[in-house]
Amino acid sequence: MNKTAIIFGATGLIGGELVKKLLEDNRYNKVILIQRRSLGLNHDKLEEKLIDFNNLEKETESLRGDEIFCCLGTTIKKAGSEEAFEKIDLELPERIAKITVRNKIDKILVISSVGSNFHTSNFYLKTKALMENAVGKQLVDTIIFFRPSLLLGNRKEFRFGELLGRIFFPIFHVFLWGKWKKYRAIKAKVVASAMQNVANSSFEGLHYIESDVIKVLGKENNEK
Repeated sequence: MNKTAIIFGATGLIGGELVKKLLEDNRYNKVILIQRRSLGLNHDKLEEKLIDFNNLEKETESLRGDEIFCCLGTTIKKAGSEEAFEKIDLELPERIAKITVRNKIDKILVISSVGSNFHTSNFYLKTKALMENAVGKQLVDTIIFFRPSLLLGNRKEFRFGELLGRIFFPIFHVFLWGKWKKYRAIKAKVVASAMQNVANSSFEGLHYIESDVIKVLGKENNEK
């Protein structure tokens, strides 16, 4: 198919898995990474564009592709403040969605979070809801939000919450059924597989995909 994929957030847990999957996917002849620092990977299909995100719009004027994958995400602790967190998890995805429109790219796939909610007192989940609203207003043909639950995978940095999740997940997993099923922990590589599969499916328009559905959509590549 000779497609070109553009990935923001390739240094993250999901983004890193997605890079590996798309480089192995014969439907793509180019995978462009937009980031601050190099991953240090060598592949014929890989192109890294190292930029200053303060000048994001100017440095992406010539950016062209078939779909944009926005895998950006951090924590308030890592960002350093709520304001810094908003710049990464709210403002950047909105700016990327506007670039998607400006550059006439038809599809954007965005990582959000299970529990995203305008009315919650949880700052993290409210910010995710605001991000979905801001991105969803952009005039892109297809916008797909993925709402994964607790992510399982090997991060480079330590996150205490995820450590607890790995310990207690096997215990509480069996009790999460019905409307609670979407809160089951999920492997980052399954989320990446779901993004890959959905990008190459008949999905059109605006969609919000919850974590339990992500697991179904991502298991095609032998992920369980």
